Amino acid sequence: MNKFVCTALAATLASTTGLAAETDWPELDRELEALNSTLSTQGSGGPQLSGWVITVLDFSSDVQPNTVDDLFGVDFRSIRLTVSGETADYGYKVSTDLAGGTAVLLDAYGTLNFTENFSLRMGNYKRPFLASEMRARNRELLIDRTFIASQIVGTGRDAGLMLFGNFAETIGWWISAQNGVDGTSDGMDITARIAWDALGEGAGQSVDGAYNAGDGTNMTVAVAYAEDMSDNDATGTPIMGDERERFGGEVYVTSGPFYIGGEIVSNGTDVGDNTPFTITGSYLFNEDWEVIGRYEGHDDQPVMLGGMMDLADNTIAVGVNKYVSGHDVKWQFQYANQSFQTADDIGIFSLGLVLSF
Repeated sequence: MNKFVCTALAATLASTTGLAAETDWPELDRELEALNSTLSTQGSGGPQLSGWVITVLDFSSDVQPNTVDDLFGVDFRSIRLTVSGETADYGYKVSTDLAGGTAVLLDAYGTLNFTENFSLRMGNYKRPFLASEMRARNRELLIDRTFIASQIVGTGRDAGLMLFGNFAETIGWWISAQNGVDGTSDGMDITARIAWDALGEGAGQSVDGAYNAGDGTNMTVAVAYAEDMSDNDATGTPIMGDERERFGGEVYVTSGPFYIGGEIVSNGTDVGDNTPFTITGSYLFNEDWEVIGRYEGHDDQPVMLGGMMDLADNTIAVGVNKYVSGHDVKWQFQYANQSFQTADDIGIFSLGLVLSF
C-alpha cells in the first residue's frame, strides 16, 4: 500500500510541477498535508483484537481431591479475548475469558503516559506483585502457573489506581492501590514492586524460559510488598494484625539455552504463616524444544484452602515444550506430582495446545 501511495504521489508531483500555476501551489500543499494526516492516522494504533485458546488433555489414575478416580478429559484452561489500543499519551485494554462458558471480565483499564518513564493506570488490573502472576497465561513455561501465583498471591484482578515507570531503563517500579477484599470501603490493597535488570536485557518478566532470550547472560532481581488494609474481609469478618501482609522476592537468569528462576513469599497468618518458594529450570535445544523441571515447596503443616481442602505440601513437575511459532503456537507436555500430608500423592499427565492470535 505504501509503495502504491508513493508511486501515485510521485506521478502527481511530476504532472503538477509541469502544469500548475503559481496559484495552484497552496491547494497542492493542503492535499499533501491531508495525505500525511491520513497516513499518520493509519499508524496511530487503533483498536487491536488479540487473545488465545489454551486446550489441555489431563490424565490421572489417582483419586482426585473431589474423590473422583481415573481423571481423563479435555477442557479449556483459558479462552482469552482482548481489545487494546494506544497513542503517544493514552492506552486502554479490555479483556474477557470464556473458558467457563460465560464471559468473565478481566482487564478493563486506561493508561496515561506522562513521559516515557512515568505512567498512570486506572481501572481493573492485576496486582503488580510477582512476575509469575503478572505474565500472560500463554507465556508460561508449564501449563499450570506456580502454586505461589495461583493459590498464595492469586492472579485475579481488582479495581484501583497504579503509578509505574522505570529509571535508567534497567529499574522498573510499580505502586498500586486497589479496592481489596472489602470492596469500596475505606481499606485499600497496597502493592509496591521494584525490579532491576542486573545483567543484559533482564529475564523472566514478560516471558518464562530460555526461548528467544537475549544474547549472553541476562538477569532480573525483584522485590515486592503487599498488604490489604481492609478492616473486614468479603464476608464482613474483621481482619486482625498482619493477616494480609506479604513480602516477595524473585530472580530470573538466562544464559544461552539455559534458564533458571526462583521466587519466595513470606505470608501473613491467613495462609498458615508459611514461606512457599519455587525453583524452575529449563534447557532449550534445537532452537524450538525446551525441557523444564520445577520444584515447589509450600509448608511443613497442612495449608487449608478456605478451611476445607489441604493444599499440596510440595509439587514436582517436569515438562517438554515444542514451539511451532514461539509462545504464540506451542505444544506443552507435563507431569506434575503433588504431595499431601493428609492424603495420597496425586500425579497428573497433561498435554496442552496454545494457539494465540
